[in-house]
Amino acid sequence: MPSTEALAIKAGKIIAMGSLTDIESTYKGDNTSSINLQGKTLLPGFIDAHSHYYNSLLVAGQAQVYAPPSGIGKDIDSIIGLIK
Repeated sequence: MPSTEALAIKAGKIIAMGSLTDIESTYKGDNTSSINLQGKTLLPGFIDAHSHYYNSLLVAGQAQVYAPPSGIGKDIDSIIGLIK
């Protein structure tokens, strides 16, 4: 179960992870910054391949006539109003 206290960042990229002491003593410089995670967890920006992300882009311009919470179509009259 790996964990880390800090990151070293250079040119917008993570170049090292480790203890705060090691990161600040080894990587700190004019072109490198360190980030102290302060006990928090850092996760990558996940895009789940099965989350239908691509499909959400396809339907973004369509009328959202679904029932709550996915849409605001509560009844037949509201759905017709949305379509108009």
